[in-house]
Amino acid sequence: MYNTKTFYALKSTLIIVIVFGATHMISAQNCIISSNGIMTESNCNAGNTICTYTLDLCADVPASPAPKNITFTIVYDSDGNGVIDGNDASVSFNHDPPGSNPVPQGTFCLSDINEELVFNAVPNSPVQISVDGFTGNGAGSNCVTYITTSQASHNNVISDLPVELAYFQGRAFQGTIMLQWTTLSEINSSHFEIEKRTSSSDFKMIGAINSHHFSVDELNYRFEDDHPDYMNYYRLKMVDLDGSYEYSETIMIVNPDFEGNEINVFPNPVKSKGSISFSSSKEQNGVKLVVYSIQGEIIYKKDISLLKGINTISLEVDEWPVGNYLIQIRTPDGIFTEMLTKLKI
Repeated sequence: MYNTKTFYALKSTLIIVIVFGATHMISAQNCIISSNGIMTESNCNAGNTICTYTLDLCADVPASPAPKNITFTIVYDSDGNGVIDGNDASVSFNHDPPGSNPVPQGTFCLSDINEELVFNAVPNSPVQISVDGFTGNGAGSNCVTYITTSQASHNNVISDLPVELAYFQGRAFQGTIMLQWTTLSEINSSHFEIEKRTSSSDFKMIGAINSHHFSVDELNYRFEDDHPDYMNYYRLKMVDLDGSYEYSETIMIVNPDFEGNEINVFPNPVKSKGSISFSSSKEQNGVKLVVYSIQGEIIYKKDISLLKGINTISLEVDEWPVGNYLIQIRTPDGIFTEMLTKLKI
């Protein structure tokens, strides 16, 4: 008896059933793909470097529009280099009922007509599975996903997430921010979008890196932000082949070499005591700190002087009503603003 895990990515009229020794659902390019049967491994050579795999594929056929035919195709790692590429071999089977009869509604499996797909491959190697066709009467779909041959003997369950992220981190280096992350596995993964937010902006994409699409190995990635502010927030948008995505955790990196003016409030939200951090490009006098309520009323006002570099100003908010406030530092060079949220103690 097997456990069932389900990951929903995109609704579709087509469901492919990949039959091997586990029950789960994984996302695919234009549909939902599932598996709930057996893929067999046999005829391994003396060193267990090549084995024969027999795979039964199924598709849940919709009633309308009724498909005229359906083609199952697998591409396997025939050259043993660990990836699916243009040099690999494939096997396929097309089911086209005689006459004008459509493919019957319900679950159709190759085993129903005494067919199966057989191929020779290296254990623990990738296999690309696709279903094309469902053509005729307006129907049409093209689903792609990946499994590994190791699932035949070990009943491995593919991760629910397209990307299993080991870590995401960054550090300041000579005026830039170096971001690094490592994935433990990638299933139907498309690319990574690197998003950044500063104290004065929302998250925006600053770059993108293609993923390896399919991998069961540890992979390392790196991205360099050449234009960091003083305080920078980063996150990864991990995009799947079907357009679905997951976000990583958000990390914050301080750039000590920043030479502009920037305001930050921390912690934010705050309950009782907070701090304002202001990075000044030079010594400045005649600077005003002003706090406004959301209605525009001045809650707090103070004259301050700034040193070149990072200045920290304490802020007591115990007596402030719960709500949102506008923090402003007014310098001869301009006005710098940040929002603060006061929580109940």
